[in-house]
Amino acid sequence: MDGSGAITVRLNSQAAIARLRHTQAGPGQELTLRAHAAARALQERGREPIIQWVPGHAGIKGNEKADEAAKLAASRPGCHPEAVAGLSLGFVNRTCTENIQNRWALDPVASRALKPLATRFFQLKSGHAAIGAHLHRIHTRESPACEKGDAPTETVHHVLFECRAWQHQRAQLYRALDQAGVARPSAAEECPEGRLLGEPKATAAILQFLSTTKVALPRYHHQAVAERARRDDEWGLEDLEEAERTGEG
Repeated sequence: MDGSGAITVRLNSQAAIARLRHTQAGPGQELTLRAHAAARALQERGREPIIQWVPGHAGIKGNEKADEAAKLAASRPGCHPEAVAGLSLGFVNRTCTENIQNRWALDPVASRALKPLATRFFQLKSGHAAIGAHLHRIHTRESPACEKGDAPTETVHHVLFECRAWQHQRAQLYRALDQAGVARPSAAEECPEGRLLGEPKATAAILQFLSTTKVALPRYHHQAVAERARRDDEWGLEDLEEAERTGEG
């Protein structure tokens, strides 16, 4: 911290610094959104945060303590390869399920949705949705293009804000955002999808949008199954808003 009111945060991870430069969906998005919110709070108080890369932890008291804590954790028993090899598959599955459930519990509105709908929401949020960009990246689709033919790459941004196939549903999404007190995306905003998917007050509106579209619906569904899933997943905004009013959203 210096006399100008700036606050310097020193990091030795260039990958972490690169991730902080954007809020796009993907690994680390939730922490990045929290960091951006903290930075805005500091700026509102007249303190300008500055991110500075340092080579390792040498010479920085706080980071040296972090190194000591890491060494202490590494010295504790229970993390050896033979111990990991003895874990049962059932235990691993239960632990993974509990971790997923804990994450879903952080967004009570999404946790109330039917599982297929909630899954599509969290896949969009994590950057692993069944849309062109991700399916092409994992080699399950030859082209990353939008199947509706209006974008060379079907991204989360495209399906939420641009694809002409969902114009009517998008208008409903924006009205729902207005009612929830969440700002609509603007042309000047670098990554509005990251902001909306990380904003709990926007969850109900996004779930409603997904329930009335086929966005991120797995391709292996036949048409009849997809339509049935859409009807099963469809939520009324009144139900979602009631969940929020009762403190569950």
